Amino acid sequence: VHQTTTNLTIIVIRHSASLSSSSSASYSTVVIINMRLKHLESALSSLQREFPHPDVTLEQYPSSPPLAASVVWTAYERGDVGPSRTVLDLGAGTGLLTAAALVLESDFVWAVDCDEEALRVAMDNVRLLFDNDDDDDDDEE
Repeated sequence: VHQTTTNLTIIVIRHSASLSSSSSASYSTVVIINMRLKHLESALSSLQREFPHPDVTLEQYPSSPPLAASVVWTAYERGDVGPSRTVLDLGAGTGLLTAAALVLESDFVWAVDCDEEALRVAMDNVRLLFDNDDDDDDDEE
């Protein structure tokens, strides 16, 4: 879903694992994610971090994969990110935090930024990350 408001662009990404047709509030599903912090860092290291045309007034600077992974991993350990969670990435930029939240299987991730060009990079990063994941699945067959 892509929605533009006055100077603010919002991209909503729904994780494919959350597309089940039934849900119940009477019980919770426990999902075990077989990943470590270093795996999350590795996944993020293949993404574009640089802004196409950085704007100093927007304080656009690239986040490092270890920093982004550490921030999102800490939120995951606290239960703020992951399955059955909705994540809001304000000032998403090129989307490293958005991508990390999706890798950790958050149900919905909202990437919000006033720079549409940066959000295009964020969407490309998410596609790259999950297209590579799909390719790995194909190799196993």
